Amino acid sequence: PYLGVDSVLEVLSGLLCELFGIRIYRLRQNQVRGVIWHPSVEHAMLVDARNGNFVGEVFFDLFARDGKMPGAAHYALRGSRRLRDGSSQLPSAAIVCDFPPIIRKAGMQHYQLETLLHELGHVLHTIMSRTRFQHLSGTRGPMDFVEIPSHLMENFAWDAAWMRRFAPNGPRQFLAELEEARQEAVVAEIALQTPFAALDLALHSHDHFGWGNEARSKIKRIIAEVVREYGRLEQVVYRDGIPYMPHIIGYGGCYYSYLLARILAAEVWNRLFRDSKLSMAAAGELLRNGVFRFGASK
Repeated sequence: PYLGVDSVLEVLSGLLCELFGIRIYRLRQNQVRGVIWHPSVEHAMLVDARNGNFVGEVFFDLFARDGKMPGAAHYALRGSRRLRDGSSQLPSAAIVCDFPPIIRKAGMQHYQLETLLHELGHVLHTIMSRTRFQHLSGTRGPMDFVEIPSHLMENFAWDAAWMRRFAPNGPRQFLAELEEARQEAVVAEIALQTPFAALDLALHSHDHFGWGNEARSKIKRIIAEVVREYGRLEQVVYRDGIPYMPHIIGYGGCYYSYLLARILAAEVWNRLFRDSKLSMAAAGELLRNGVFRFGASK
């Protein structure tokens, strides 16, 4: 109840301005007619606060509706590339979530803020890329690296100073309990993601499974082997004895990178923010020009 959607988006704009010198300008409905695909979608321009130049555009499609795919994701709609005149193509990205519409009045839950920051990390990677070729821009790179910017941005949902800005009316107890809650969340995630990563590697290390009942039998045997080593995959929906696992196709044997990226993102956070004497602007400059701008070209 302390995280109003509009106020959260305003604080996000302030965060990006302090960190990268970028502001989020949310366009009015009469300015985006024919551009957005649903009235609940917000279209925003990211503008360099120093010179007024456009950096990119982002669509916030945050709320669930009939016929919409569940879950949260970032979509690169248009990547950066060098044009014939030497300028860069303006990148475009979308954050798509399935938050219940009631949060527009009732306020966001903390995990929804964390999800929004996670997807924003992917958006920043896409928007701030300045690559020669579009297929090397933003998140179009090795899976070992793709999740680092997203996990890095999640940290702002747990940072006491920024949470006081995201939830200025939140009681002290709410903010004080965040650190303890985070430790529990990290343990729970490792307990879930480790067997997922092991299952992903096992499935993608296997020869062709065949078809029909033969394939189903082989897959169930591999699942049983993972369960014997790691225990039952808790908090997982099973369908006909097979666990529903997000990203099983898209990651293709690289699901381990999700946990690896969390470890690497924690190292970056500690060096640039938690244990650093760098200003926000200096840390953002290192990220923007030392990491994000190269996309997958380095």
